[in-house]
Amino acid sequence: MKKLVFAIICCLFLSQNCYAYYFNSPVKKIKARNEIKKLSKEIENNRDDANLYFKRGSYYWFLNKIRDAQCDYRIAYDIKPDFSEAYLREALLYYFDKKYGWAFEVLTELIKNNPDYALGYYFRASIYNEFHDYNNFIKDITKYIELRPDDIIIYSLRGGAYEMIGEYKLAINDYE
Repeated sequence: MKKLVFAIICCLFLSQNCYAYYFNSPVKKIKARNEIKKLSKEIENNRDDANLYFKRGSYYWFLNKIRDAQCDYRIAYDIKPDFSEAYLREALLYYFDKKYGWAFEVLTELIKNNPDYALGYYFRASIYNEFHDYNNFIKDITKYIELRPDDIIIYSLRGGAYEMIGEYKLAINDYE
């Protein structure tokens, strides 16, 4: 299941090529290692380029070098505090490792630095959901909906949370 989720995230957040990397031969892993070497040399010459760290972190993630990936994502957003994707990637690494406290902290920092980044609210709401904290789940999902009102699937998630806290009329509104 984790592999499938990772592949979906690759397609959504990394690039379409990452999907091919993940499901193809070991040759692709060699190519990823070569990209890491190349990016490392570029970083030596330009230590202030957040995008280089971000790209290298993505290759580390692909190779399942999680600590290296987290480190590079953290450096990327330290250099560029509004680099929302770097925060999100680091948080997702923690989330998939079931380190929800760490993921929550990173997502809260992301939201603080970029309050209009909808995915920060979505994934933080997912953490609230893990702990059955439906009131906070609803708050974050509602903020996500404010930022992305056309994402109709999310309304049913919020409706389910309303049901869990006994707010059936609000649940019905979301289901309609």
